[in-house]
Amino acid sequence: MDQAPQTGTATFSIHRLTRDASLLRVTDAGVQQNLTIKVTFVYSALTGNSKVVNGQTWYEATGTWSFAPVTLEIPYGDTADVKIKMDNNASTNGWKLSQFLPKSTNPGGGPGTYSADADGDIEFTDNNSVAGTYYYGLYLVNPSQNYYASYDPAIQQDGGGEG
Repeated sequence: MDQAPQTGTATFSIHRLTRDASLLRVTDAGVQQNLTIKVTFVYSALTGNSKVVNGQTWYEATGTWSFAPVTLEIPYGDTADVKIKMDNNASTNGWKLSQFLPKSTNPGGGPGTYSADADGDIEFTDNNSVAGTYYYGLYLVNPSQNYYASYDPAIQQDGGGEG
């Protein structure tokens, strides 16, 4: 499913379909999917906020975020290997994915904390069948400038149960 990238302040989502909605699709239940979200970040300015990590000061930055695709659909009963990648060609130079962290207000059962791997990607398997909306912090760093930026993507879980 090709979609135009989302820009501005809207969030991307992972939509886990209900059993009834999945039956309307032409897919086999229990399929392992491989899904990729490309993240673009174009730096605009520093916010004036900072934090100290391991004795080093990091400065918060703002910018324009884009996600492609905006929504990933996961039919009920399927699991999905999700990869979050930086679109380095469209992003401001030097920015890298750092972490994907669940918010403390999330219901139980969603994907947990993940850090970028050696390739700079964040990868996890979503095999959750618990309905709800899950919020995460997506953190980027620019190590050469000691800059960081964060965004709160939502993962929508509408499946689960016997629904």
